[in-house]
Amino acid sequence: MSAKTKEITVPAPQHLVTVIMASTLEDVGLLRRSCASILEQTHTNFELLLLIDGPVQGELIAELKRDLSDVRICVLYSAKRRGLARSLNILCRLAKGELIARMDDDDVAVPERLEWQVKAIAAGYDVVGGAIRLFSEDACENNQRVVPGWNFEKRPSPFALVFRHLIAHPAVMYRKSWILRHRYDRAWGRGQDRELWVRTIDDGRFHSVENVVLLYRRPLRLKRVQLANARNTSRVILKHWRKLSWQAPMLLLVSMVREVIYRLRAFQ
Repeated sequence: MSAKTKEITVPAPQHLVTVIMASTLEDVGLLRRSCASILEQTHTNFELLLLIDGPVQGELIAELKRDLSDVRICVLYSAKRRGLARSLNILCRLAKGELIARMDDDDVAVPERLEWQVKAIAAGYDVVGGAIRLFSEDACENNQRVVPGWNFEKRPSPFALVFRHLIAHPAVMYRKSWILRHRYDRAWGRGQDRELWVRTIDDGRFHSVENVVLLYRRPLRLKRVQLANARNTSRVILKHWRKLSWQAPMLLLVSMVREVIYRLRAFQ
């Protein structure tokens, strides 16, 4: 009589996610809160790479390293100011995880963010976004608004590519192999995400989860940010003129009008 053996089920390992964050340490308190929201994730198999884009006083770096003593956090420092695009390229190259999640140093990730996006990207997608909730410092209900993720069942129109936020940059997760193939354009101080989406929309599978994955802090100087975004939108159109086809002239005209409007608002 043969002995019966009990089958042992071994749970599948979680995907290692590398969360990347670049900071100029404008507000250390907000940075600590952003890092804390990553440490509270329900998906626990992650590393957090934080690049301090200098120059910053050494005492502040030492204090930050003491505060962020979790073994999953690696604090890097660049004595030379590199800008966001270059910093992100460095972090993507250093990432150990097969999946990379972006995070800004003043936003807050909901606890299930990584879990939801890992499940979505495991279905075969290359880039996954999600809904975000805008909020201000006073946290009043009137200052909170949910921006849903884009529905990628159909290819976004040229107008949507240029003027809509297809994926909120600090709420994105992508495969390391995908982002290393495309990389951020180092020439873009702002708007590097919009340029990346327009350039790569036909080279990868995009998706957004329905859930709110991030609390996005409204910029204090909103009017000036809107003006800078309008300028970069025109740059995107000019760079990808052929890709936008016959609609490019109309899109550029709309962008230039928006830039004039935001310029007038910025100096009111």
